[in-house]
Amino acid sequence: MFGRIDNRGFIKQFFILLLILIIAGFGIWLWSEVKNPIPQIKENSLLSQVLNETQQALKEEPLFLKLFFGGKDQSTLVVEEREIKKGEIDKHQQMRQAILELINGPNTDLAPTIPPDTKVRSIYVDKNNVGYIDFSSELVQNHPGGCWAEVITIYSIANTIIKNFPQIYKVRLLINGEEIETLHGHLDTRRAFSFNELLSYPQSFF
Repeated sequence: MFGRIDNRGFIKQFFILLLILIIAGFGIWLWSEVKNPIPQIKENSLLSQVLNETQQALKEEPLFLKLFFGGKDQSTLVVEEREIKKGEIDKHQQMRQAILELINGPNTDLAPTIPPDTKVRSIYVDKNNVGYIDFSSELVQNHPGGCWAEVITIYSIANTIIKNFPQIYKVRLLINGEEIETLHGHLDTRRAFSFNELLSYPQSFF
């Protein structure tokens, strides 16, 4: 009788020990799969490489601008498309680049709309998505004047910004950080300007 009891106790202890070994082995396997940092490091490294390659591709992707210059009749705006390098510039810098391209003038037989020595002092957007373009005084001092020339200048700026940056609803012009009443006495520049479809030609471009 006593021998049987010892035998049963031995078997019970054996199974308990086996169960402990199984649990320990499972724990070691689980740690190697979940807690071991090496597979995670490899996975994160691969993800980082993919993200870096994606970001680099986005930087190299060109930015296509639609610039509004004066038409041959000096009473309409005509689109000239231009491609620039996007690089690492943000939206404000892209807006500045668009205005600088306007200042540089057209590459075709279209008419320039901004005096070539005009500087862009700053650009910002308020909470109402109104874009403020702050120019140097050359925009006024060297402007040729005339009602249509004034209209074409203002809406070439407004149309270019709003067309290329749809988040901007209206545009306001500043000179040396201050609002002005008018460029040359024909159009009130103390207000914000929307996209002008009537001046844009031909409509099929849009």
